[in-house]
Amino acid sequence: MSDYLRELPFLWVDVDDEPGPESDRAYIERNAIALVSNYGKSSIDPRSSGWLGNDSPSQKIRESGLWNVTHVDESSDPTFLDRLTEAVESPHPLLSSLYPLPAESEFRCYGESRRKPRALARG
Repeated sequence: MSDYLRELPFLWVDVDDEPGPESDRAYIERNAIALVSNYGKSSIDPRSSGWLGNDSPSQKIRESGLWNVTHVDESSDPTFLDRLTEAVESPHPLLSSLYPLPAESEFRCYGESRRKPRALARG
């Protein structure tokens, strides 16, 4: 499992505020979880039949498709994507120097043209 997870791409999002229930980081976290959760709605990205979460005693884990129970039954605020985009486009200076980012390219998001998120990947 560790080898598998180690090879997954990831995105570092630097949200520079104090942690707390009303912080930007909490706002982004709860809305991102709500956005990707399948709990109580049709799944656009169903888990495989072999996913270990299918055997969880937690209904929220089984039905959300996430190893999480917090915020999975909430609705996301679509405007959180703007705050997330701001955070993604302003990476931490130390990480920028360690991991130079590729040239910008375009991608489509909800019918709008936006810059591709800056992801840190191996290689």
